[in-house]
Amino acid sequence: LATGQYLMGGGDDFRPHKGWLEVALKAHREHLNGYGMLRLNDLVYGHDVDAGIILFDRQFCQDHLGGCLVVPHYHHLFADKEAINRAKKTPHYYYCKESVVAHLHPSNGTRGTDALDAERDTWWTRDEQIYLEREAAGFPDDFEPVLRDACISATLETQAGLSASI
Repeated sequence: LATGQYLMGGGDDFRPHKGWLEVALKAHREHLNGYGMLRLNDLVYGHDVDAGIILFDRQFCQDHLGGCLVVPHYHHLFADKEAINRAKKTPHYYYCKESVVAHLHPSNGTRGTDALDAERDTWWTRDEQIYLEREAAGFPDDFEPVLRDACISATLETQAGLSASI
């Protein structure tokens, strides 16, 4: 469970460029006043494509993403697209071209296709249909808010542990 103020989805095919985090956090402060979602430059998709690497603060996630980084309805795909489109409905979204985290991806020729890509691609049609249905319904929060529940749970467990040790 992530416990920090900022959250970011990641994969084993992401390669951060030097200074990416400092640039991203500065943009988050200066363009979003410390509240919202940044879409980082993944060197695959342009700013007009609703997919890619995102970084956001915990409070924004709770307020606008239903308390989840990845909506549990999807098997693998379209979770980033839903999160980005939810964020775009608010004034708290910013594309940060200067913060580069390269996404090594078959679509841009930076790596070949592997077994995980082949498995992922079998879920495309199903996940796309789920996305379209959820989009038509206004992206409902019809799932448990993982961040809120997990944080409350962790806090209660910590408090119980402290009480037991006193």
